[in-house]
Amino acid sequence: MKKYSLTLIIAAAIVLELMGAAQYFMAKRGVEQELLAKAERDIRENQRVATVRAQVESAVRNILPNVEATVKTPNEFRHIVSQFVANNPNVVGAGVAFQPNFYGKEGLYAPYAYDNRPENELISGKKGQPNIHYNVLGFDYTDREWYTKPMKDGNSLWTEPYLDKGGTHILMCTYVMPVEVSDRTVGVFFADVPLKDVSILSQSLNSGISRSALIMLVIQLFSLLALGIIIWRAVQASRRYKEQYLDPEKEHLIEQLTKMREVNHRLTARNQDLAEKYAKLLNRLKADPQKSEPHYFG
Repeated sequence: MKKYSLTLIIAAAIVLELMGAAQYFMAKRGVEQELLAKAERDIRENQRVATVRAQVESAVRNILPNVEATVKTPNEFRHIVSQFVANNPNVVGAGVAFQPNFYGKEGLYAPYAYDNRPENELISGKKGQPNIHYNVLGFDYTDREWYTKPMKDGNSLWTEPYLDKGGTHILMCTYVMPVEVSDRTVGVFFADVPLKDVSILSQSLNSGISRSALIMLVIQLFSLLALGIIIWRAVQASRRYKEQYLDPEKEHLIEQLTKMREVNHRLTARNQDLAEKYAKLLNRLKADPQKSEPHYFG
């Protein structure tokens, strides 16, 4: 059993070493393949991201004259922003944010429309009929960079990625252009785009993490399977040892003990018989002592 146990330990150590080596080479190969795949993805994604950005920027520039012409009739902005979202598959939300008190004492005014479909549908691509919702932004946007910077320098910009907590609830970037009336900036028009459509990094990270996680999961499952087989073989070996060596020896001891009990039982019965005969003889001697003594003289 000791020899077999030592063999199992050595086998387990060899298996673990082989799994470690396999994991190293698989990880190395996976990194090399991931680098090549990333380079190819970056080329494709660069082209796709550039196309999406250009389409969004072009759509905002095209709608801007209509927005500026509608400043005097603010009720029409609901239709404008809703149609803009519905007609541009890369855009999940759009709105116009005006400077404070632009419409008298009404304070802030920012009509906004967004696609209210589930998050997974928006991230995977705007396919099918959009579900357009409309509201007016209810927070103070005048301290946000996407508003203050275009209002100050009159230039368009792409925002840093952020999580939209008010409408779509997804990671996105926003393209913003200033709205000018009579050579005066009165607000900004903005279009929200899912992060995956304007960022190569998000694609590379998601793909790399998913592939690495899959490789590591396969290696870990194989390791657990190998260790399970070794443990199972050890249990089977222990049972076989018990059946071949321990149980026969135990049965032999039980047989010897049984025989000893039988001999002891026979000896005990014989001793009891002799004791009874001896007791009878003593009783006879006590009852008639003359008969028990020999007569040498007639």
